Amino acid sequence: RVASADGRSTLQKLRKLAEEAGRTIYSVGITRPSSNIDEYAENHSKLLIGLEVVFYREPDKDGEFTHRLRVRGIMPIDTVSKPKLLKKYQKAWESA
Repeated sequence: RVASADGRSTLQKLRKLAEEAGRTIYSVGITRPSSNIDEYAENHSKLLIGLEVVFYREPDKDGEFTHRLRVRGIMPIDTVSKPKLLKKYQKAWESA
């Protein structure tokens, strides 16, 4: 399993957002548990494809990579209608 004890791994966050969006293994056509890495990836693809989310990024804190943006979090798509949540970030959907 790809998971952390505190539930903060990227896949755990994405699966939680899929669950909150009403997606279940049954609703996306997953018929059996994964038995290898290819099936694991395929099942996650079925669960997550088309799921709209907001990724927020910041400059990397590692001195060698401060010129690169790193994903700092993932939020549900309804975040776009809550302007205070990401007020210090530039919204890609608003920039031209």
